[in-house]
Amino acid sequence: MDAAELLQRYSEGKHDFSGENLRGICLNRADLINVNLSRCDLHGAELVFAYLSRVNLQGAKLNHANLSGAYLVQANFAGADLNTAQLHGSVLYRANLSRANAIFANFLDASLVEADLRGANLASAHLRGACLRQANLGSPRKGGDRVSLRRADLQGADLQGADLQGADLCWADLRRANLRGAKLMHSHLANANLSQAILDEANLSDADLSEAILHRAHLNQAQMVRAVLMATDLTDAHLHQANLTEAKASKAIFLRCQLREAKCTRADLSLANLRQAQLSQAVLQEAYLTKADLRDADLTAAHLLKADIGGANFTGANLQGATMPDGRVVG
Repeated sequence: MDAAELLQRYSEGKHDFSGENLRGICLNRADLINVNLSRCDLHGAELVFAYLSRVNLQGAKLNHANLSGAYLVQANFAGADLNTAQLHGSVLYRANLSRANAIFANFLDASLVEADLRGANLASAHLRGACLRQANLGSPRKGGDRVSLRRADLQGADLQGADLQGADLCWADLRRANLRGAKLMHSHLANANLSQAILDEANLSDADLSEAILHRAHLNQAQMVRAVLMATDLTDAHLHQANLTEAKASKAIFLRCQLREAKCTRADLSLANLRQAQLSQAVLQEAYLTKADLRDADLTAAHLLKADIGGANFTGANLQGATMPDGRVVG
């Protein structure tokens, strides 16, 4: 079926084109509201600036298709093949992309506000500058479909309040991304780059951030209970009032990190680099600080009761008013 025939039938009231071969069809700027294109072969199709509100593309083949600038509000892409598809600047508000295959797809500056991306494969996808506020990318249940954003480009993306529970974000580029208040429990962020990212009030409990880069990232009041921070680089990061209870941060780099009033109860900070870190009023009770480097750190009024500080280096550190492991308060 060619474009002229499809548009003619649509104008006559036909909306169901499911299963049709529309390979390479050109429907740029077409107005096809509520049309059913499920299971259609749209490989290489041109749908630039098309108006496709509530379109059904469930299970459709859209690899190499161009949907740049398309209006796809509440569109259904469940299980669709979007590999290498172009969706630059498209509007996908409340769209359903669950279990969609979108490897190397281009969502540059796209709007995915409140979109359903559960179980989608977005590995190596281009999402730079995309808006994913309140989007659902999570898998809260063990064994549920996990969204893959492995090696995805999310530089400057807006993920404020997004549900990313259990998401695979290993090696993802999240520099300057906004993840304020995001749900990242049990997420996989190993080797991810989160430099200058905003993670204030985000929940990273049980997340794996091993060897991730968080230079100058903002994690104020973030929940990082039992988070894995092995060899993670948090140089110049802000963690004011962050909760790192029982975090595993051996060999982590907290150089010049702001950790004022942070809660690090029973955290493993062995061999960690905490030089020049601001730890005033931080709670380090029962923390494991064996061979940690705390040179020139500010530990004024910090709580180190029952902490293991064997081999730790406190040269030049300010311990005024700090409670030491034996309960002694430094005068």
